[in-house]
Amino acid sequence: MSKPTQDESQGGWLNHTGIHLGIMALVMAFLFLDSFRSGLVVFSNDGPLGNQMAQWDYLYQNFTGLWNPLNWFGNEAVANRPTISILVGILMQSAVVYQKFFCPFALWCLGASAYFCFRQLGLRKPVCFIAATAVMLNMNGFSRACWGLPYWDITRAMAFLALGLVACQRIRNEWIRYALAGACIGMGVMEGYDIGAIFSVFMAAVIFAYLDTRLEGPVAQRFLKGALAVIVVAFAATIVAAHAVVSLVNTQVKGVAVAGQTKDTSDRAYQFATQWSLPKLETLRFVIPGLFGYRMDEENGGQYWGRVGRSPQIPELQKILANPGSNPGVKAQAQQMLASPQIHRYSGSGEHLGVLVALIAFWAFVLSFARKGTSFNNKDRYFIWCLAAFALIALLLSYGRYGFLYRFFFELPYAETVRNPIKFTQPMHMALGIIFAFGLNDLWVRFVDRERTKPGSFGDWWHKLPVLDRNWFLACGAMVGISLMSLMLYASKRSAVEGFMKNTAIEANAAKVVFDFSLAEVVIFIFFLVCSVVAFALIHRGTFMQRQAKWGAAFMLFILVFDLGRSNAHFIKHIDYKQEYADNPVFQKLSAAPHEGRVTMGPGSGVPLLDQLANLYRVNWLHKQFPYYQIQSLDISQESRVGQDKTDYLANIQSAPLRMWELAGARYFLGINSVPTAQGNTRYTDFLNKTFDPVGKRFRNTMEFGLYQPPGTKDLQIVVQSNAPLVLIEFAGALPRAKLFHQWQTHPGTNAFAVLKSPTFNPQNSVVIDGSMPPPTATPATGSAVIKTYEPKRVVIEAETSATAVLLLNDRYDEDWNAYVDGKPVKVMRANYIARGIKLDPGKHQVEFRFEPPVNALYISLLGLLATI
Repeated sequence: MSKPTQDESQGGWLNHTGIHLGIMALVMAFLFLDSFRSGLVVFSNDGPLGNQMAQWDYLYQNFTGLWNPLNWFGNEAVANRPTISILVGILMQSAVVYQKFFCPFALWCLGASAYFCFRQLGLRKPVCFIAATAVMLNMNGFSRACWGLPYWDITRAMAFLALGLVACQRIRNEWIRYALAGACIGMGVMEGYDIGAIFSVFMAAVIFAYLDTRLEGPVAQRFLKGALAVIVVAFAATIVAAHAVVSLVNTQVKGVAVAGQTKDTSDRAYQFATQWSLPKLETLRFVIPGLFGYRMDEENGGQYWGRVGRSPQIPELQKILANPGSNPGVKAQAQQMLASPQIHRYSGSGEHLGVLVALIAFWAFVLSFARKGTSFNNKDRYFIWCLAAFALIALLLSYGRYGFLYRFFFELPYAETVRNPIKFTQPMHMALGIIFAFGLNDLWVRFVDRERTKPGSFGDWWHKLPVLDRNWFLACGAMVGISLMSLMLYASKRSAVEGFMKNTAIEANAAKVVFDFSLAEVVIFIFFLVCSVVAFALIHRGTFMQRQAKWGAAFMLFILVFDLGRSNAHFIKHIDYKQEYADNPVFQKLSAAPHEGRVTMGPGSGVPLLDQLANLYRVNWLHKQFPYYQIQSLDISQESRVGQDKTDYLANIQSAPLRMWELAGARYFLGINSVPTAQGNTRYTDFLNKTFDPVGKRFRNTMEFGLYQPPGTKDLQIVVQSNAPLVLIEFAGALPRAKLFHQWQTHPGTNAFAVLKSPTFNPQNSVVIDGSMPPPTATPATGSAVIKTYEPKRVVIEAETSATAVLLLNDRYDEDWNAYVDGKPVKVMRANYIARGIKLDPGKHQVEFRFEPPVNALYISLLGLLATI
């Protein structure tokens, strides 16, 4: 072998970790280049800027518990945890900066963690660089980060770090390594919630399998030591994740309706929990990313048209339409629902592995069965088999309702709290990424790092190939041929595929464009398949040996980045937040004193303008702008787990809407100025008064406005003017947020509903409590209650009463809300079943409500983290 140059002896760029991580950062910066433009932030569906702004001033306070007062009567949410994402937010000091850069930062962290893991597994540095880039650009993690869940990528990064620490030989004490690995998994649980829980189980299996291949001694001894190691990992993870686990149980399990499994609820809960399942045919998305489109809002034919997110209501709606005896009104409603694309699909994620990744990962699996002619030892083979088995199990679970395995999983206690079986593709992608790294390392060791020789002709190379390798390349050629034939067959099925699209609420003209887009994606897949096979063959031939290694690495990186970068670009979307969250008179009115009255959408449907306003309200305002401006609403845009108290409340009160609006403090309604009726057009407020409040007639217009879309833009602006088509309505009968009552009735638990929905009950004069109070006196009394401070976790009220009274704070009751009257603690009672109330003696008082959940778990997590630093 020739003497290496000075540059080679120092490693060059191919063996320089800093350069590798820097290039990965540059790739992220290039893909998210628009984040550097003023006014633009990364679009986020699950974590929009409005939600970030709503909590930003309370980052520190929310470590000890998080209360969200913006929706319904308020609710407890998962508390802030001592995590990387929260720490980065604190360091960035701005929700806007965080929304710009945390998504690419999280993806880079994932790639860097994978790089560390692969190095500790003993792989070559160039291999670590290429494989880590593939992990960083893996569409499963990339698309979800762009959808608003970059925290899940931090969870996967922690899983890679955990495996790397288990394998790290620089830390000589193995039990310290296991504890550190457990801390990483615990951090992943805090970042990813149920995704963290899934990864924790997956990593327990991976770590056990890895240790079983590395430990020496008899089988029983290896099993025992591996089990002890996993126990140490689990214990450390539990300590670190204690705060998140307790908070998750309090908000996602405890008090949640239908949290347990029963025969009566199992089928309904199963259909709900498995709505986001991966159809088996869509397994093709792992290598053909746009076969079924990308995002729901993608343009130019790229919108998603598969079946992930398909509503379980569809079969019932179709039965209604097929039944000649169905009520015409019910039929019309079913037809309207089936005409909405969202009921047929709702997906914002992708699953693309990368064609080169899939090819080499499959090669590694095939090669693991060969006893000779590979760089794999028996330990590597066993580990690859275990990873492949784990990946297969995860894939079968991700099929959800379309497979058989998830039903068994669902029968486990509280398994229904893990919604969306497609989440199980995430550990599958991690396992395949590791197998890819092993396969690429084998190629590098045997055909790049070997002693420098002059490559022969392709003919000589082909004739000298071992049987396994020759069969592999023949199989690759067959794969290309089958792909070409499949392309032609798919093209011949245009009418059938377009027919399917039209049956799932895609217009005929749009279906043609979507099908053309899908065909193009198959062609692109074949192109990258050919490129990947060529790259594989060139490496195998020895074209990139020794000094030419940099060209081989560059070639594979080009294929990876071009393939995954091209497809991932469909998920990168930036918005101009200054336009998206522009203020307007309606928002100004509602945000002036949001605790004085909740807002909701006016009742009714079937009127086009009212339906348009309702769509704007639910899709945009409720989800984005209302949190941004701290506007409180009676509605919730997304609520996967409903509390039992809310379920009971709605089941009893919702049938009497006027009473519900009164009790809920629903002061403002969004509606239209004029509504068609059997007698002709009438004012919407007159319709509401006549239909719901014929005696009090307490609905009145407070602001009339219209929507205006400037030419060349998609943004709607609000214009206030007389006789405008839309209107903001004020309901004078809504209970104030704080009110004194000198008349009350005592009814424990759900017994309160009989009184609350009674026509004779007047919620303005009396309150129903669940607690110990003396009977009210008949003597007339006076009093007042004024809110002086209203914060998510602290409300201060100045109250004065001439007689014993009940002070109602019309926010949701929770056992962790405490009350103090003139600094002394008092008991908080249920009031009107859902709200809070306290007893007040005569006199002038300062009342303070504070949300004070236990914080012991937070201290345990902090101690666990400090112990591992």
